[in-house]
Amino acid sequence: MLARERTAWVWLAALIVVFGVYFSTVSLLEPSGAELTFLARIGLLAGALGTLALIVGIDRAIGWMRNRDKTPTDERDRLIEARSSAIAYYVLMVGMIVVGCVMPFSADTWQIVHAALLSIVVAEVVHHGLVVLGYRVGWHVG
Repeated sequence: MLARERTAWVWLAALIVVFGVYFSTVSLLEPSGAELTFLARIGLLAGALGTLALIVGIDRAIGWMRNRDKTPTDERDRLIEARSSAIAYYVLMVGMIVVGCVMPFSADTWQIVHAALLSIVVAEVVHHGLVVLGYRVGWHVG
């Protein structure tokens, strides 16, 4: 397995697990009637982002120690990255249009924050999922 594919797998798994736990926790705490303070909300978000940073940092350190990132990028790598980034960009734009143009009229601040975060996470999952798919199945030109 190439280092780029391995990194995409780590990102994909980390995003799904970390933000799955975060959004599950938030969705269980909000309707229970427990009023979350600003500090508690920021603490939950910081915990999720810190965990994600730790997972990715450990993956990068392991890759650096094993010298797996020494393979030069070729046309296939650039094609996979370009296509997956382009599709993820459109997913992100749809999410941001909903968050920025529709939600300010009907949602409170934390709903907007969570919707924006969710659209970023979905775009990143799409990006890394397509990178993995590109290395596993390949992209067919034409």
